[in-house]
Amino acid sequence: MLNYTDFNTILNSVPNPVLVLSPVYNEEAVITDFIIEYVNKPYLETVRGHIAAGDRLKSILSKLMSPPDWFKLASYSMNDTKPVSVTFRDQKTASCFLMTVSTINKKFCICVLTDAHILRLREKNMEYLIMHDRLTGLPNRICFNKFLETTVVEARENKTKFGILLMDVDNMKILNTTLGKTTGDHLLKTGASVLSDLECNTIHSFHGGSDKYLVIDSDISTKDELKNLCEHIFKIFRNIGINVSAGISFYPEDSTDPETLLKYAVIAVQTAKESGKNSLRFFNPRMYDTFQNRSELQKRLIKATEDQIFDLYYQPQFNIQGNSLRGFEALIRWHDEEFGWVSPEKFIPIAEKTNTILTLGQWVLETAIGTLKQWQTEFNFEGILSVNVSPVQLKSQDFLTGVFTLLEQYDIRKGSLEMEITEGLFIDDMQVTIQKLLQLRSKGILISLDDFGTGYSSFKYLEQLPITTLKIDKTFISNIASKKKIEAEITASIISLTTKMGLETIAEGVENTEQLAELKTLKCTTVQGFLLGKPMTKSCCEPLLTGDLPFLLQSEKQQG
Repeated sequence: MLNYTDFNTILNSVPNPVLVLSPVYNEEAVITDFIIEYVNKPYLETVRGHIAAGDRLKSILSKLMSPPDWFKLASYSMNDTKPVSVTFRDQKTASCFLMTVSTINKKFCICVLTDAHILRLREKNMEYLIMHDRLTGLPNRICFNKFLETTVVEARENKTKFGILLMDVDNMKILNTTLGKTTGDHLLKTGASVLSDLECNTIHSFHGGSDKYLVIDSDISTKDELKNLCEHIFKIFRNIGINVSAGISFYPEDSTDPETLLKYAVIAVQTAKESGKNSLRFFNPRMYDTFQNRSELQKRLIKATEDQIFDLYYQPQFNIQGNSLRGFEALIRWHDEEFGWVSPEKFIPIAEKTNTILTLGQWVLETAIGTLKQWQTEFNFEGILSVNVSPVQLKSQDFLTGVFTLLEQYDIRKGSLEMEITEGLFIDDMQVTIQKLLQLRSKGILISLDDFGTGYSSFKYLEQLPITTLKIDKTFISNIASKKKIEAEITASIISLTTKMGLETIAEGVENTEQLAELKTLKCTTVQGFLLGKPMTKSCCEPLLTGDLPFLLQSEKQQG
């Protein structure tokens, strides 16, 4: 329990001046005065007077700050449960104060003083924190929204034009992972510093959230002026190692509504990113049509996922060194009543962004494993069925549990199921990814690294990841038979290294006999492509399961 000394120490530690009063009543229960019960040190230092516990309030009014009517405020507070506040300028100290008077159980009246100047500083600091980004120091989206509304009003009244420039730092997630978040934050602050240096009466910069910057140029006549500003920013950014994608909307040509202008800038920057990043795009109506189309596609995809309106096709993979069927890759297909056949390249990214991929991926896995079990039972299939796994799936906490449940349910042969992963798994936590892959390998699941050589994946991943197969992307295969031999040399290096590491190599996108012949020469193990087999329905795979290989493989097998 706290004693009087403890309470005294606590109240004296409070920076605000505090005065505690108790009421004095007459025979009619009317308050006639107050007794000073306690005065803390900050109060004595502020009033610079001699006020002590036991004094009567009316007898020391001349020593108290003025002009507040202390007796009136204290009396009022004793009859009201809510605190009473009043702001005043003290004539003696020439300072402004906020005094808050409140009662405790109708027994005591507490008067607390706060320096109004300190309050104003706190309010200004709080306002600054509310309106600015802490990392970059730039005004934030709240400030941007207010400024944009004001700019629209002024432009409408003055019949002027202005533009919004939205910039999104490219590959920020990868930068944070590879170089560390501290380096990423430093990069964002450096970019903000550049934009701050460009500030003038007409150019205003803001932090757009996460890795985004917003710039408003409020005095331009043509889009070319805004383009020149953007290209100038791009040039400075590139010199300091920052690549951005940018989108621009223009008032009043694109819209006169603030919210719509910002939305159009967002659509434009998304288009810039999809066009290869590190580029600039002005908004145009076609972009909005594409955006609307994608939004509708997203709605229909979610509904199709709920109703499981998908098909699973299977593309064969052939071992060209042994002229045999290696297995199949399971490929999802979607036919929509409105959009027709929708390419996985279109709907899979949407599914990943909306997390629909979790439900969709689970359906693919269960359907594929069920098919594999059926083939093993009916056709004594000893090959491999490969299933694509999204980074979003593998990062899900329930992914491994779901996979292991299916393995137990269908009891497929170990080494017959393969999961294809992409470099997207490496962007976040490499060690977590490796641990999950090791758990999959412990259950006899093969791991294939897809699209090798097209992005950030490199040979160092081959040493760290517990993969069994490497797929060479079709961009290398398409020109592998050309006279320049560049792709052939790259492919040969990949095959040579992976073979030494004990990995199987699969070449994707084999479409002609020249490519097939070159891959055989380079000792590639397995091929996949339209030349030997397109993706097909489950029933169409039966001839291959019974040994009916394509003519090209059959003829070479006979020659051998």
